[in-house]
Amino acid sequence: MQVKDILIEVPIIKRSDNLRLIIKTYKETGLNMLPVTDAERRLLGIIKFNDIAKAFEPYKGPLKTLVKTIPLLDDLIGKDFTIDQVDSKVGVLCLAEDILNVNFITLDPDEDINKAYSIMRLYNEDTICVAKDGYLLGVIKLIDIIISIFRGKGIVD
Repeated sequence: MQVKDILIEVPIIKRSDNLRLIIKTYKETGLNMLPVTDAERRLLGIIKFNDIAKAFEPYKGPLKTLVKTIPLLDDLIGKDFTIDQVDSKVGVLCLAEDILNVNFITLDPDEDINKAYSIMRLYNEDTICVAKDGYLLGVIKLIDIIISIFRGKGIVD
């Protein structure tokens, strides 16, 4: 069995989508990772829960090395604060491109699921994007691989 046999299509996040839409999509899909693509579905990055949380941590490094900041959080740099201090405007001003993670791995749709399982365990990932030539096809979840393998061995129906 191959990855393409058990991949799931997911809603995509565009780099210009705001935080409000990202959180809504998380709630609707139940996934712990969302792919970010351009208009042609070319995979640009991913957003995980931690990427959203990190966006609201105070920046502790030298100010001159800070390339991007999220709007309305500039005055919190170097200060400790709680999440309830975040301005409600951040929901529409913080965009996917502000928080997307460009360090991610993908699986080829023709990859054997046993190899995919090994890769996912090696990188400690439970959801990975499936892409062909840089274009997103969907995602694969570790639980779906395990269930598929168990079905093949007659362990589950």
